[in-house]
Amino acid sequence: MPRYIREAAADNIAVGAFEIEEREQALLSEVVEALIPKTDTKGAKEIGVHLFVLKMLDDCHSESEQQSFAKGLGQLEAFSRNRFGLSFMESDRSSREDVIAEISEGREASSDLKQFLRLVKRRAIQGYLESEYVMTHVIPHKMIPDPYDGFYPAKNFRS
Repeated sequence: MPRYIREAAADNIAVGAFEIEEREQALLSEVVEALIPKTDTKGAKEIGVHLFVLKMLDDCHSESEQQSFAKGLGQLEAFSRNRFGLSFMESDRSSREDVIAEISEGREASSDLKQFLRLVKRRAIQGYLESEYVMTHVIPHKMIPDPYDGFYPAKNFRS
């Protein structure tokens, strides 16, 4: 029987084998927000991209990748505290970006932490770009493209 991760009443996702605690889910939501922050458009946290990451991890990744993800997520707070003096959750936006850059560059980061970040980046970008919000408000998707008009007067053409 699947377990459900609840973010809000409307956001229930069923997960099978992969388990995550609420504090880890909160940390993951801050990581995706650091990757895709709120600007004049909604950020990744606001549209629930972290839930997409968890669902994709549960459905599409091997048990070894899930274990590496869990280890990397668990190491993130300690890495941030050791390198910058604050945990990831306590850090401001700029410090969070610095932590992510440090891990990406591979300085003193474990292989699990690097793999965690690679997976989160990949799935966060995928989830954000394929979200209903982006498809309807940011980059409206058209199932049927605009009609093609093959008749274009040559006198209007400018090179």
